[in-house]
Amino acid sequence: MATRLDRLFVLLDSGSSSVTRKAAATQLGEVQKLHPHELHNLLAKILVYLRSESWDTRIAAGCAVEAIAKNVPQWRPIKTIKEEPSEASPITVERDPADRLEFAKFNVAKVLEHGASLLGSSGAEYEQESETGMDPKERLQMQRKMLQKRLGLGMAGALGMETNDLFNDDDLLVKKTSGEEKSSYKTVANAAELIAKEMANINPGMSSREKNRAKRRARVLAKQRSKDGEVQASSSSDKSSSAPPLKKAKLSVEQVEGTAFQEEPGEWCFTSFCEQLTCDLFHTSWEVRHGAATGIREVVKAHGQSAGRSVQYPLDQQDALNKSWLEDMALRLMCVLALDRFGDFISDEVVAPVRETCAQALGVVLSHMTTEDVQGVMSILLQLQEQPQWETRHGGLLGLKYLLAVRQEMTNELLQVCLPFIVSGLQDVDDDVRAVASAALIPVTSNLTQFYPDQVPPILVILWDTLLYLDDLTASTSSIMMLLASLLSEWKTQNDSSLPGETSLPGNTNLPGNSSNPITGNLTELVPRLWPFLSHNSTSVRKAVLNTLLALLGSGTQQRISNSSWLLSLLPDALRHIYQRCILETSSEIIAIIEKVWDALLVNVSMLDLSSSALPFFNMWLCLAMQQQGVPLDQQMLILAKHKAKPQDVSRPLGKSNKPQPSSENEIYYIAGDPGLATSQDDRQSRVLQTRLHACRLLGHLAASMSRSEEPVESCADTLRTLGEILEFHLKFKSAVQIMVIALVIDAWARVQKDCRCINEPIIQLLNGVSNGIYYDEVAPLFMRLQSECKAAVTTFLQVFPNIPSDKFPSGFGVDEAEALVESISEKVRKSPKISSSVKNEVDNRCKQIQTTLEEIDDEQQRLKTRTMACMASALVLVKALPRKLTPVVRPLMDAIKTEQEAGIQERAANGLAHLIESSLTRNPCPNAKIIRNLVTSLCCDSRHTPSASEPLSSSQESSGGAGSSSDAENSQSSSRASSPSTIEQQALVNKKSGILTLAKQQQQAALTAAIRRNIFSRHRLKSTSITDFSNANLDPTDESICEQNVQRRGGQIALTEVAQLFGSELFDKVEIVRLVMTKSLTEQIDPSIDVQTFQELDNLADDLISGLQAFETLTSVVHESLHPQILTYLPHLICCLGHPYTSVRHMSARCIGALAAVCTTLVMQEVIFKVVLLLADVDAEASRQGAMECVTCILNCLEYCNSLII
Repeated sequence: MATRLDRLFVLLDSGSSSVTRKAAATQLGEVQKLHPHELHNLLAKILVYLRSESWDTRIAAGCAVEAIAKNVPQWRPIKTIKEEPSEASPITVERDPADRLEFAKFNVAKVLEHGASLLGSSGAEYEQESETGMDPKERLQMQRKMLQKRLGLGMAGALGMETNDLFNDDDLLVKKTSGEEKSSYKTVANAAELIAKEMANINPGMSSREKNRAKRRARVLAKQRSKDGEVQASSSSDKSSSAPPLKKAKLSVEQVEGTAFQEEPGEWCFTSFCEQLTCDLFHTSWEVRHGAATGIREVVKAHGQSAGRSVQYPLDQQDALNKSWLEDMALRLMCVLALDRFGDFISDEVVAPVRETCAQALGVVLSHMTTEDVQGVMSILLQLQEQPQWETRHGGLLGLKYLLAVRQEMTNELLQVCLPFIVSGLQDVDDDVRAVASAALIPVTSNLTQFYPDQVPPILVILWDTLLYLDDLTASTSSIMMLLASLLSEWKTQNDSSLPGETSLPGNTNLPGNSSNPITGNLTELVPRLWPFLSHNSTSVRKAVLNTLLALLGSGTQQRISNSSWLLSLLPDALRHIYQRCILETSSEIIAIIEKVWDALLVNVSMLDLSSSALPFFNMWLCLAMQQQGVPLDQQMLILAKHKAKPQDVSRPLGKSNKPQPSSENEIYYIAGDPGLATSQDDRQSRVLQTRLHACRLLGHLAASMSRSEEPVESCADTLRTLGEILEFHLKFKSAVQIMVIALVIDAWARVQKDCRCINEPIIQLLNGVSNGIYYDEVAPLFMRLQSECKAAVTTFLQVFPNIPSDKFPSGFGVDEAEALVESISEKVRKSPKISSSVKNEVDNRCKQIQTTLEEIDDEQQRLKTRTMACMASALVLVKALPRKLTPVVRPLMDAIKTEQEAGIQERAANGLAHLIESSLTRNPCPNAKIIRNLVTSLCCDSRHTPSASEPLSSSQESSGGAGSSSDAENSQSSSRASSPSTIEQQALVNKKSGILTLAKQQQQAALTAAIRRNIFSRHRLKSTSITDFSNANLDPTDESICEQNVQRRGGQIALTEVAQLFGSELFDKVEIVRLVMTKSLTEQIDPSIDVQTFQELDNLADDLISGLQAFETLTSVVHESLHPQILTYLPHLICCLGHPYTSVRHMSARCIGALAAVCTTLVMQEVIFKVVLLLADVDAEASRQGAMECVTCILNCLEYCNSLII
C-alpha cells in the first residue's frame, strides 16, 4: 500500500488541477522541514518528475523543489578540515576545485561552431523498434523489404515477376559527395562532450578527492552520452523481450529514482543534484532540458549565496568558490541559450520554453553575481546578437531581458552598452526576436527616458514604423504596443512640455517616406495605425493602445495638449473607435481606461469642433447602446479598421510573421462581446447591462461637453435643440431599453453639468413616464405565447363543450382576459361530472401553462418597470425636475434599492436617492427621516448578517441540515452527525443569552461546506440523486429567499454609503436622523453606569439596539474622517454592550468595535487594552468573557496586523 509520501509524489503528476499539484508540492516542503535527513531521497524522486513529458508535472516538480529548498537552511561553512598536502594537490587553491567554466577561458564562438543544436528530441522515437541492434547489412535488407512493400512490388514477386532490376542495394546507401567527404572530418560534438572538453582544458592537476568528484561527474556524463548516442545492441535475452520502448525508458527513470544523491561531508547539500541538472540541461529531449532549468532556477533562487561552498577550503576562499560556481552555471545556461532550437506553438504564438526558462534561471543566477561577472555575462549575451541563427539572437535577448529586470541598480551602465543591440533587435527580420527586444526595454523605460533621452525618439520612430508590419497574428504585437505606451507615458511624466508628438524631436525625427516633416506633423498619419489594434484579441494589446492614446492626449481631464491640430482631423474617427470599443469590450479594466481616453478627447477640443464631429453620430451611438441582447450589430454602424496589406516585395522581410491576415468581413459583433464568453444567461444579461451603463456615461459626458456651462447658451442652441429632438424621439416608444438608455444619458449629463442644459421636452416625457405604468415592448414575445396558449385552451374547451359558441371568447387576450379565461374554463370543467379524467387533465394542463406564462409576464414586466422607472426617477432628481408630490419619484428608487439584482442599477438608484435627500432638506414636511429609516430596515433585513435578539442563528440556517427525517437517513449519517448544521447549536452552545455567535457561524459554514462536498462525492460514487443528504434548497446559496434578503441588504448598505459620501463632514448636521438611527438606542438603553443585566427579557428593546448597531457598523467605515471624534464618544457604550445578556447584542457590539478600530486604531486599541482585555479575566461574568473574546476576534478580522494585541 502506498504511503502518504508516495501519494504526494503521485499528485505532482496526476493532480486534477494546478492548485492540487501546488498543495502537494507545498506539503513536500513540510516533509523536508520535519525530516531534514530525507533531502536527497526527496530530490531523487523529484528528479523523475522534472523529466516528465507533461508540462504541468514539470511545473509542479519545480514548485516542489522550491518548497523543499525554502526549508533547507543556508549553507555557511564556519571551519575547515585540515587536509594533508600532496604533490598533485597544493594546499592553497584559489579557484573552484570542480574545474568549472570561466569567463576568461570561455569561447562562445567555439560552442556555436562545434556544438550540436539542441532540438525537440534526438529522433530516436521515430526509429523502428525492429531495427534496434541490427548491423548495417540486416538494416539494409529490412529497408529493401519495406520499400518493396511501399511501392506495391510485393505482389509482383509472388506472381513471378522480376523486381531486382528496378533498384539495388546501392540505391539505398547514402553516398557522400566530395564536399561532404571533406567536411566529414569536421564532426559536430555533443554539447555535454564539448563542455567536458572545456573543463578538461582548464587545469589537469587534480587531487584524489577532486578525481573522485570527476569520476562521479564522468559517470553522469557517460549516462548522458549513452542517451544521446546510438542505441547499442542488447543481449539475447533483451532481444527476445517484447517490452515497448516507453517501458524501457520508464525503467531507466526508475533506476535514477532509486539512486539517491550522495554528498561528501562538508559540501553544499544541493551539489550533486545541481550537477545532475546541469547535465540534463544538454539532454536531447526538450522536456528534460526544461525540467532541469526549472529545478536550477528554484534551487539558486533560495540558495544562490550558498552554492559551491565547502568546508574543505579556508573561510577566505568561500566567496571565491561561490563566485566560481555561479560563473560556471551562468556559462552553462548561456550555452543552452545559444544552442537550443526548440519552439512550440500556443494558440497563434510561438514559444521557446527551454530558452525562456533558462533565461529566467540565468536571471536568478545574475541576482547573486558580482558586478564584474554581470558584465562578463552581458558581453557573451551581446556576442549572441551577432549570430545568423534567429534562435541564438532570441536566446541572447531573453538573457538581456532578465538581466535588465533583475539588476535594476546597474540599469544605467548596462543600457549604455546593450541598448544599441536591443534597438537592433527591434529591427530584426524575425518577429520573435522583435518581441523579446521590445519586452526587454519595458521594465527600464523610466531609466531610458531619464538618462538617455536622445535615444527615445529613434526608438519611437522604429516602433511607429513597426506598426505597419503587425497584425492580429504577429507575436510581437503585444510587447511592441506595451513598449510604445510605456515610453510615451514615461516621457509625458518626465517631460510634460516636450512629449514626442507635440514638439520637434532631436536626432532622427523623420519618418520613413516623409523626410521633410517631424513627428509633430505626422501624428495625423501615425495615430490611425493604432485603430486596428483596438479590436485585437489580446487584452494587453488593447490596453496598450488605449494607454498610448492617453499619453498623447494627457491623462488628466483638466489638462490639454499644447498642440491639438493633429487631433481635429482625427476626432470623428477617434470618437467612433473609442465608443465602439466600449460597446464591444468585455474587460472592466479596459472600460475604465476607455472612459479616461474619452474624457481626454472631450477636454482637448473646443465645443464647436466637438459638436461638428460628434453630433452626426450621436443618434447612431444611442442605437448601439440600445442594441438587443444576442442580436448581431449592424456593421454599417461600425467603423472597422483593417491592417494594411503587406506588399510581397517589401525590402524588409518579416520572417515567420509573414502570414495571411484574418478577414473581418464575415465577423459578427455583439454588444458586450461574444455571447459565448458568458457563463450563464444571467451573466450575459449583467454584461450587457454594464455595457449600456458605460456607454450612456460616455454619451452623457459628450452631451455635457457639447453644451459647456462656461459657453453662452446661444453658441450651443442648435446643438441643444438637436440633442433634445433625438432624446425626445426615443422616449416616444414603449421599449424599456430605449427609455432606460435615454434616462441614463440624461442622468450622466446632469452629473457632469450641475446646471443641465437639456431642453424641457424630454424631461416632461420622463415626468409623465414615471407616473404612468405601461407594458413594455420587451414583454411582447411572452404575450404572443400567451395568445397561442389561450387559443389552444379555447379550442380544447370547445371540443369538450361544442354547444358553446366560439364568439363568446375574445379574439385577443390580455392579462385580465387570460385570467378570466382560466377561471371560467376551470370552473366549468370542474362542475361537469360527465367529463373523463383524461380530458380534465388536458384542460388543467392548458390552464397551468397559461398561469405560468402570466407569472412570467408579471415577473418580466415588474423587473423592467423597476429598472426603467428607477433610471427615470434618478434622472429627474439630478436635473432638479421634481414633481410636487415626491411619491412617484421615491417609490421607484426604493423599489430598485430593495429588489434590483444588478448592482450597477442599484448604485445609480442609491445615488439618486441621496441627491433626493439633499434636495428635500428644505421641504416641509421633509421625507428624509422616513427614507433613512426605510434604508436601515433594508440594511437589517438579512437575519444571516444581522441576527435577531430572540434567535441568534436564523431558522433557515439551523434547518439547512436534514433533508430527510427517516431512520435510515439518520443511521446512514450517524458518523457525520457531529458536523451536520442541525447540531451546530449544541456544538457551540449558542442560544439567546449564551455563546459566541462568530464562532458558531464559522463552525456552521464549515459544516455546510463539508456536507455539500459529501453530497457531491456520494452522488458521484453511487450515480444516483436519491441519496438522503444535505441536498435541500437551503444549502443552495442562490436560494430565492436568501437572494432577496441579500439584495435588499446590499441596497440599503449602498444607499447609506452614498448618503454619507454625498454630505461628507456635514452628515450629522444636515441629516441628523442618520446620527439618531446609529446612536439613539445605544445611548438610551446603555450607559456605563447601568447594570446591563436589567435587560433580561426585553426582546423588542434588544432588536432596536441591534438595528442601531448594524447602522453604526455600516456607517463607521464610510463617514468623513472629521466625524470620527464624535463616533469615538460612543466607544464606552459599545464596550458596556460586550457584557449584555443577549448574544446578538454582544456580537453586534463586537463588530462595531472592530469597524471603529479599523478607522481609529490607536485610540480604540488603548481602550481595548485597558478595558476589554480585563474582561477576559472576569470569572464571575461569563457573558462579559464571551463578549470580550468576540471583540478581540472581530478586531483581528478587521486589522491585518495589530501590535497592541500581539504585545
